[in-house]
Formats: sequence, structure tokens, C-alpha cells
Amino acid sequence: MGKMKLCCAQRMHIISCAAQGKSQTDTFCLLQEVYGQDSLSRLTCRCWYIRAKLGNKTGEDLEHPGRCSTVQTLSNVRAVDQVLQRVRHVTVRQLAAEVNLSKGSVHSILRNDLQLKKKAPKFIPRILSDDQKQLSMQVCRENLRIMKDNLNFLACVITGDESWFSVLEPEQKQQSLQWMEKDSKRPKKALRLRQAKKMMMEVFFDQDGIVHLEFLPPKMTVTAKVYVGILGHLREAVRRKRPHLWEKNSFHLLHDNAPGHDVRSDGQDIDKSGPAPAVLP
Repeated sequence: MGKMKLCCAQRMHIISCAAQGKSQTDTFCLLQEVYGQDSLSRLTCRCWYIRAKLGNKTGEDLEHPGRCSTVQTLSNVRAVDQVLQRVRHVTVRQLAAEVNLSKGSVHSILRNDLQLKKKAPKFIPRILSDDQKQLSMQVCRENLRIMKDNLNFLACVITGDESWFSVLEPEQKQQSLQWMEKDSKRPKKALRLRQAKKMMMEVFFDQDGIVHLEFLPPKMTVTAKVYVGILGHLREAVRRKRPHLWEKNSFHLLHDNAPGHDVRSDGQDIDKSGPAPAVLP
């Protein structure tokens, strides 16, 4: 006999004993004599005895809604998706409080139903606008057209930029060695902290190497006026180090659009001070 059928048989016996007027204790003892270890517990027997007295003659459980089998319903999935459409920077805890669900349920909806995954943004130098992207595409197409006509176009490009460098040359351990007696103690040396000054360095190079390298005085930054003077020094360096480019006047300067590189904003004549920057992306 199956377990379910065994329980139903015992319930019917309890209903029969209640109808005959037997007490709860007598009914429970009778179940133990008939079914032995498979008999219902005293508490279960008492509950069904009371139900029989109240009119339950079928031995079937009363209908009850019970617990929902899952919370991953269509309405809950839509609620989570609507919150994410408003704000993407939200934690699972905040999302669970917003839609009134548990964290585990929200996490399951995010992974299984919405197929979402948290991803950190990628760092890029700058975010271009639509106009800047369009201009960059036009310049790239123009450069491709030039390279088809001149395969050595990149050999004529000189690029450059500036950066800060720490002016610190600490003495190496090999340089601090001293000739001393074997039994003497080691000399002492004060620990120097890295609090050196920084200097701005401007460097220009092409495919063959560095063309011009220049350090700016301390506390000086690159402005339009300073950059015009640097371009003049670069022009002399090209004349000395790249005579084949100088004679044909076929070199192009590639630099970014930093405010200091906009030499025309200072009203300087760049044609006399140095080479005109080519429009390269």
C-alpha cells in the first residue's frame, strides 16, 4: 500500500471512530494497534479527529492557495526591466527593494530571463561628438587617397607631443660603494625621498627615430607662443637631420588638438617660425 493511500485509510478510520463516539486517545491507540509504526502521529490524529467532529466526512485536505512556485513571472520580469531602463547604475539590493522581491529572485531574473551582466566601462582618451567623428572619417579618407598616390607618405610624417618627467637621478648602489677596511662598519647614507621637480619635455620623431628633443624651463607649460618657438627649433632640426625632407619640403607635422598646439590663436606667423601643422587625425 502506498504512503498516500495509507494516510487516507487512517483518516477514514479516524472519521469512523469519531462517528461512533470514541475519544481521541482511544482512536490513536486503535491506529497504533492496526498500523504500528506507519500510524499517524498523535497531533495529526487529533487534527483529523477535530475535523471529523466539525463535519469533514471525506478525509480530503481543505483547499488552500499555498506558496507560489516561482516569482519569475512575466509581470516581475517587466518590473525589473522597467527599473533598469530608467537607471543602469543600480545594485541588486536596490533593485530588489524597488520591485519588492528577494535578492536571489532579482539576480535570477537578471541572469536567466533578461540575460544581463554587469560590465565596467572602458577607459578611452576622450569621447568624440558626432561632428568630430565625421571630421575624423573625412580626414582618414583623405589620407588614404594621399597614400594611394604616394606610398612613402608615412615616411614624411613627423609626430610629437609633450609630457612631464621627474628630474631625479638617485645614486645607484654600485656608485655608492667605498673602499674600506674589512673589519670596519658599513657607512650610512640618508634615504632620499622622491620629491624631485618635474620638467616638461617636447619630443618629435618619425619612422627613423627622434628628430628633435627639447626640455622646457621649470614651471613652464606649452602655450601657443611657446609652441611657435619649439616649431622653429624643429624646423632647424629637420634641416640638419632630415635633409632629404627639407630639400623637397615634403614633411608633415602630426600633433593633437591641445589648446597649446593651436598656434594660429596667438596670431603668430607659423610659416616663418616653423612648419605648418598638417591636418592629420
